Amino acid sequence: MNVPKTLKLGLLGLSVIPFLGSTCVEEKTIELALTGSTTAGFLARGSDNTDFGTDCYDVKADLDLTKLFADNDIDASDILRIRFKGLEYRITKAQANRNITSGDLTVEFGDACPFTPVAPALLVSGFSGSAAAVTDWIDVTPLLQTPGVNAMNAFLARCLAELQGGAPAANTAGQFDWSGVSIPDTATDFDWEAKLKVSIVYGVTGDFPDF
Repeated sequence: MNVPKTLKLGLLGLSVIPFLGSTCVEEKTIELALTGSTTAGFLARGSDNTDFGTDCYDVKADLDLTKLFADNDIDASDILRIRFKGLEYRITKAQANRNITSGDLTVEFGDACPFTPVAPALLVSGFSGSAAAVTDWIDVTPLLQTPGVNAMNAFLARCLAELQGGAPAANTAGQFDWSGVSIPDTATDFDWEAKLKVSIVYGVTGDFPDF
């Protein structure tokens, strides 16, 4: 089942360098980073206890890179790379005595939602945890799998190519499917969210201290 998503964006790693009168300066390009995330919600319902929820949405629209660049006075031509950075989850509606084991998350991109995945890529494997209480964000980045990460990065590369003057990005709708084992063997009924994080690196040219 699908629920609304939210978008959170922020600046990372920016610092102010004081220019001292005795310091030599030189024109150079330095790298700065933005971080962005899009949050998908999942409703875990059912009696078979193996389906933790499905969400399909336009990931490109949710990330809205055009707005992000405009808000931070960045030209798309200055973007050096965009990469999938990590994944976190949190329980938003708990179910007493509920535990999750052997959880997997797959992803596939298509033209528009809804669509039926034909070759989903494994993004997270071996997920486990408790759904017995509402939680803060829990990082499962170490469980990321190469096929899913590659699919995410290919999607981000298509979006960047469009913003830098290429053809409109294709296949920007992502379908995310969670599966595993939910115990005990009674009907599953909890809500949770997964946050997909991306890193955007861009170059700034100017006069900087020559250290």
